[in-house]
Amino acid sequence: MTEQELIDQIYGLYEGDNDLWDTTSEEYLVARRYLNAGVNRWRYYERTDWKELFTNLSDASTGSTASVASTFSYSAPDDFVRPTSYVKIGTVLFKTIKPAQAIIHQADKSTDPWCYFYGNAKTGFSLQINPLYAIEAGKTISYSYYRTPTQFAATTDVTEMEDPYFLVYYTLHRLYKNDSEGFQDEFVNAESRLEQMRVNNIAGIEANPDEIGWNNEFQEGFGY
Repeated sequence: MTEQELIDQIYGLYEGDNDLWDTTSEEYLVARRYLNAGVNRWRYYERTDWKELFTNLSDASTGSTASVASTFSYSAPDDFVRPTSYVKIGTVLFKTIKPAQAIIHQADKSTDPWCYFYGNAKTGFSLQINPLYAIEAGKTISYSYYRTPTQFAATTDVTEMEDPYFLVYYTLHRLYKNDSEGFQDEFVNAESRLEQMRVNNIAGIEANPDEIGWNNEFQEGFGY
Protein backbone atom coordinates (compact mmCIF):
# COMPACT_ATOMS: atom_id res chain seq x y z
CA MET A 1 0.00 0.00 0.00
CA THR A 2 1.21 3.50 -0.80
CA GLU A 3 1.48 6.25 1.77
CA GLN A 4 -1.58 7.94 0.23
CA GLU A 5 -3.65 4.76 0.48
CA LEU A 6 -2.62 4.21 4.10
CA ILE A 7 -3.41 7.75 5.17
CA ASP A 8 -6.73 7.70 3.30
CA GLN A 9 -7.62 4.58 5.30
CA ILE A 10 -6.54 6.32 8.50
CA TYR A 11 -8.62 9.39 7.63
CA GLY A 12 -11.75 7.33 6.96
CA LEU A 13 -11.52 5.53 10.31
CA TYR A 14 -10.51 8.64 12.24
CA GLU A 15 -12.82 11.29 10.77
CA GLY A 16 -15.68 9.08 9.60
CA ASP A 17 -16.55 11.02 6.44
CA ASN A 18 -15.71 11.03 2.73
CA ASP A 19 -13.34 13.99 2.69
CA LEU A 20 -9.57 13.49 2.72
CA TRP A 21 -6.66 15.41 4.20
CA ASP A 22 -4.74 17.53 1.75
CA THR A 23 -1.26 16.09 1.30
CA THR A 24 0.33 19.34 2.51
CA SER A 25 -1.93 19.75 5.53
CA GLU A 26 -0.69 19.48 9.09
CA GLU A 27 -2.93 16.48 9.70
CA TYR A 28 -1.50 14.58 6.73
CA LEU A 29 2.10 15.35 7.68
CA VAL A 30 1.48 14.30 11.29
CA ALA A 31 0.00 11.03 10.01
CA ARG A 32 3.12 10.52 7.86
CA ARG A 33 5.29 11.05 10.93
CA TYR A 34 3.35 8.38 12.82
CA LEU A 35 3.61 6.01 9.85
CA ASN A 36 7.38 6.33 10.07
CA ALA A 37 7.27 5.80 13.83
CA GLY A 38 5.35 2.60 13.09
CA VAL A 39 7.98 1.53 10.55
CA ASN A 40 10.64 1.94 13.24
CA ARG A 41 8.50 -0.02 15.70
CA TRP A 42 8.34 -2.83 13.13
CA ARG A 43 12.04 -2.59 12.29
CA TYR A 44 13.26 -3.12 15.85
CA TYR A 45 10.48 -5.36 17.16
CA GLU A 46 11.90 -8.27 19.19
CA ARG A 47 15.21 -8.02 17.28
CA THR A 48 13.43 -9.65 14.34
CA ASP A 49 15.31 -10.20 11.07
CA TRP A 50 12.46 -9.43 8.70
CA LYS A 51 12.53 -11.46 5.49
CA GLU A 52 11.30 -8.42 3.59
CA LEU A 53 14.56 -6.59 4.37
CA PHE A 54 16.99 -9.11 2.88
CA THR A 55 18.20 -8.02 -0.54
CA ASN A 56 21.10 -8.20 -2.98
CA LEU A 57 23.64 -5.63 -4.07
CA SER A 58 22.46 -6.12 -7.65
CA ASP A 59 19.03 -4.80 -6.63
CA ALA A 60 20.39 -1.67 -4.92
CA SER A 61 20.52 1.75 -6.58
CA THR A 62 23.76 2.64 -4.78
CA GLY A 63 26.95 0.79 -3.84
CA SER A 64 29.95 -0.33 -5.91
CA THR A 65 29.21 -3.29 -8.18
CA ALA A 66 32.45 -3.66 -10.20
CA SER A 67 36.05 -4.17 -9.13
CA VAL A 68 38.92 -1.87 -10.05
CA ALA A 69 42.53 -3.01 -10.25
CA SER A 70 44.52 -2.15 -7.11
CA THR A 71 41.41 -0.77 -5.41
CA PHE A 72 40.48 -2.44 -2.14
CA SER A 73 37.67 -0.27 -0.74
CA TYR A 74 34.17 -0.19 -2.25
CA SER A 75 31.08 1.69 -1.10
CA ALA A 76 28.14 -0.31 0.25
CA PRO A 77 24.52 0.65 -0.56
CA ASP A 78 23.03 3.57 1.34
CA ASP A 79 20.46 1.26 2.98
CA PHE A 80 23.07 -1.31 4.10
CA VAL A 81 22.81 -2.59 7.68
CA ARG A 82 24.94 -5.75 7.69
CA PRO A 83 26.06 -8.52 5.32
CA THR A 84 24.48 -11.95 5.32
CA SER A 85 27.30 -14.18 4.13
CA TYR A 86 30.22 -14.27 1.72
CA VAL A 87 31.12 -11.60 -0.81
CA LYS A 88 31.68 -12.73 -4.37
CA ILE A 89 33.91 -10.91 -6.84
CA GLY A 90 33.80 -12.53 -10.25
CA THR A 91 33.88 -16.24 -9.39
CA VAL A 92 35.87 -15.87 -6.17
CA LEU A 93 34.21 -16.11 -2.75
CA PHE A 94 35.64 -13.78 -0.10
CA LYS A 95 35.24 -14.81 3.53
CA THR A 96 33.70 -12.03 5.60
CA ILE A 97 35.64 -11.40 8.82
CA LYS A 98 35.27 -8.92 11.66
CA PRO A 99 37.12 -5.61 11.24
CA ALA A 100 39.18 -6.31 14.37
CA GLN A 101 40.50 -9.51 12.78
CA ALA A 102 41.86 -7.73 9.71
CA ILE A 103 45.05 -6.62 11.47
CA ILE A 104 45.81 -10.24 12.39
CA HIS A 105 45.36 -11.39 8.81
CA GLN A 106 47.51 -8.51 7.57
CA ALA A 107 50.22 -9.30 10.10
CA ASP A 108 50.24 -12.87 8.78
CA LYS A 109 50.68 -11.42 5.27
CA SER A 110 47.67 -13.41 4.15
CA THR A 111 46.89 -13.24 0.44
CA ASP A 112 43.67 -15.21 0.87
CA PRO A 113 40.34 -13.80 -0.34
CA TRP A 114 38.89 -12.20 2.79
CA CYS A 115 37.05 -8.96 3.39
CA TYR A 116 35.14 -6.98 5.98
CA PHE A 117 32.60 -4.18 6.16
CA TYR A 118 33.27 -1.05 8.17
CA GLY A 119 31.51 2.24 8.87
CA ASN A 120 28.28 3.26 10.56
CA ALA A 121 24.76 4.48 9.85
CA LYS A 122 25.85 8.13 9.93
CA THR A 123 28.81 8.02 7.52
CA GLY A 124 27.84 4.93 5.53
CA PHE A 125 29.47 1.53 5.13
CA SER A 126 32.24 0.28 2.88
CA LEU A 127 33.52 -3.10 1.78
CA GLN A 128 37.25 -3.54 2.44
CA ILE A 129 39.14 -6.25 0.51
CA ASN A 130 42.38 -7.85 1.67
CA PRO A 131 44.97 -5.35 0.34
CA LEU A 132 47.38 -8.22 -0.39
CA TYR A 133 44.92 -9.93 -2.69
CA ALA A 134 45.45 -9.30 -6.41
CA ILE A 135 42.25 -7.59 -7.52
CA GLU A 136 41.22 -7.93 -11.16
CA ALA A 137 39.44 -5.04 -12.81
CA GLY A 138 35.95 -5.32 -14.21
CA LYS A 139 34.75 -8.23 -12.07
CA THR A 140 31.19 -8.10 -10.73
CA ILE A 141 30.90 -7.58 -6.98
CA SER A 142 27.91 -9.36 -5.45
CA TYR A 143 26.62 -10.05 -1.97
CA SER A 144 23.37 -10.19 -0.07
CA TYR A 145 22.70 -7.91 2.87
CA TYR A 146 20.13 -6.79 5.40
CA ARG A 147 18.84 -3.31 4.73
CA THR A 148 16.90 -0.50 6.36
CA PRO A 149 13.15 -0.31 5.70
CA THR A 150 11.56 2.39 3.57
CA GLN A 151 10.64 5.59 5.38
CA PHE A 152 7.64 7.48 4.02
CA ALA A 153 8.51 10.78 2.38
CA ALA A 154 6.13 10.93 -0.62
CA THR A 155 2.56 9.92 -1.36
CA THR A 156 3.71 7.09 -3.66
CA ASP A 157 6.14 5.47 -1.20
CA VAL A 158 5.30 1.84 -0.42
CA THR A 159 6.10 -0.14 2.72
CA GLU A 160 7.71 -3.58 2.57
CA MET A 161 5.93 -5.06 5.56
CA GLU A 162 3.59 -7.99 5.14
CA ASP A 163 0.62 -6.37 6.90
CA PRO A 164 0.55 -2.62 6.25
CA TYR A 165 -2.66 -2.32 8.26
CA PHE A 166 -0.41 -2.49 11.30
CA LEU A 167 0.60 1.05 10.32
CA VAL A 168 -3.03 2.12 9.99
CA TYR A 169 -3.92 1.03 13.52
CA TYR A 170 -0.59 2.16 14.98
CA THR A 171 -1.23 5.66 13.61
CA LEU A 172 -4.84 5.66 14.76
CA HIS A 173 -3.87 4.77 18.31
CA ARG A 174 -1.36 7.64 18.33
CA LEU A 175 -3.95 10.11 17.00
CA TYR A 176 -6.58 9.04 19.55
CA LYS A 177 -3.98 9.16 22.33
CA ASN A 178 -3.12 12.74 21.37
CA ASP A 179 -6.81 13.60 21.51
CA SER A 180 -7.02 12.06 25.00
CA GLU A 181 -9.59 9.62 23.65
CA GLY A 182 -9.76 5.86 24.08
CA PHE A 183 -7.15 4.13 21.97
CA GLN A 184 -6.90 0.67 23.54
CA ASP A 185 -8.72 -1.14 20.71
CA GLU A 186 -6.44 0.37 18.06
CA PHE A 187 -3.35 -0.34 20.15
CA VAL A 188 -4.30 -3.99 20.67
CA ASN A 189 -5.15 -4.37 16.97
CA ALA A 190 -1.78 -2.91 15.94
CA GLU A 191 0.24 -5.02 18.39
CA SER A 192 -1.63 -8.19 17.39
CA ARG A 193 -0.83 -7.56 13.74
CA LEU A 194 2.81 -6.87 14.57
CA GLU A 195 3.15 -10.09 16.56
CA GLN A 196 1.43 -12.08 13.81
CA MET A 197 3.96 -10.72 11.30
CA ARG A 198 6.76 -11.87 13.59
CA VAL A 199 5.23 -15.35 13.88
CA ASN A 200 4.84 -15.57 10.10
CA ASN A 201 8.40 -14.37 9.65
CA ILE A 202 9.89 -17.25 11.63
CA ALA A 203 7.44 -19.92 10.45
CA GLY A 204 9.32 -20.78 7.26
CA ILE A 205 7.96 -22.89 4.43
CA GLU A 206 5.71 -25.81 5.28
CA ALA A 207 7.76 -28.99 5.87
CA ASN A 208 10.91 -26.91 5.46
CA PRO A 209 11.23 -24.58 8.48
CA ASP A 210 13.39 -21.58 7.85
CA GLU A 211 15.89 -20.68 10.55
CA ILE A 212 18.40 -17.94 9.84
CA GLY A 213 21.60 -19.42 11.22
CA TRP A 214 23.77 -16.36 10.81
CA ASN A 215 21.57 -14.10 12.94
CA ASN A 216 23.81 -13.97 16.02
CA GLU A 217 26.98 -14.59 14.07
CA PHE A 218 26.81 -11.24 12.31
CA GLN A 219 25.39 -9.14 15.13
CA GLU A 220 28.85 -7.87 16.02
CA GLY A 221 31.56 -6.89 13.62
CA PHE A 222 30.02 -8.15 10.37
CA GLY A 223 32.04 -11.35 10.17
CA TYR A 224 33.33 -14.58 11.60
